[in-house]
Amino acid sequence: MVQAHITEGEVVVRHDGVEVARYPRTIGHQARIDYRHIIASLTRKPGAFAGYIYREELFPRPAFRQAYDQLVLADERQADRHYLALLALAAERGEDEVAAAVGVVLRAAGVPWPHAIEAALGQRETVVPILAAFTPELQSYDALITEVSA
Repeated sequence: MVQAHITEGEVVVRHDGVEVARYPRTIGHQARIDYRHIIASLTRKPGAFAGYIYREELFPRPAFRQAYDQLVLADERQADRHYLALLALAAERGEDEVAAAVGVVLRAAGVPWPHAIEAALGQRETVVPILAAFTPELQSYDALITEVSA
């Protein structure tokens, strides 16, 4: 069972009571397309991007729009294919990471080729903090219980 709870500010989608998506509500008839949902089909058919009716919705951040513009200037025939590869990379590795790497390339007046962005992401080390397991000392809880019951 899928439920959509719509409020003035957002739409929350739940499946069997578990929240699976939360989106800001758009005003009027503006579409809200999440590229992660359609990127697989678009990469199989990159020519579809040029005529896609909601194409502007596939630029999740200004950095992605600027990347596309630079790709068009560098190689107009293959720009759509390269941009879709960037979006696929964002879906796979994280939009924040890809946008940051694209921003670095754009600030250096370079072209954000997908293979270069992927290589830049590969060089970054992911630091995973090591957390010690918390083991509560139960004797202090026992002392609290005996004080309350006494």
